Amino acid sequence: MSAQTRTEFSGVFKGLLHPENKISALIAPSGWGKSTLLNYISEHFPKVSYAFQDQRLLEQTTGLNNILIPLINTGVKKDKNETIKYIYSEAEYFSIKDRLNEKCMNMSGGEKQRINLIRSFLYPSQILLLDEPFQNLDSTNIKNITEYAKKTHRKNP
Repeated sequence: MSAQTRTEFSGVFKGLLHPENKISALIAPSGWGKSTLLNYISEHFPKVSYAFQDQRLLEQTTGLNNILIPLINTGVKKDKNETIKYIYSEAEYFSIKDRLNEKCMNMSGGEKQRINLIRSFLYPSQILLLDEPFQNLDSTNIKNITEYAKKTHRKNP
């Protein structure tokens, strides 16, 4: 990508991402580069949390560890026991609390997607990117997670 193109993209992204704590949606037909755009943002802006479309879970480990590992390994959270309590309390909103100790390889597509989403929501960031966040989810889970996003957005102005 040329420096000029990068500068043009940066201007567009800054317009999407500011003012701070604004919720924006990027809607376009399949194949128009939405994921490419989100990948660019994640690579060029600091403190980004990203729920990838392909989930990127460690299938051989538990849902809990898939959420916990990035928080502990990056030093974002220091106390493992407190972090686990926090994950369990927030997992209620995602209707996934009772599946946290299950290996991801034994989970349904919707359960994996909820692990992917909670991991992204709990990682502290200035920008939260969600690529196809509601794939494999039923309407009840979509509603609950949307409400959670609104609640946490208002809580962190």
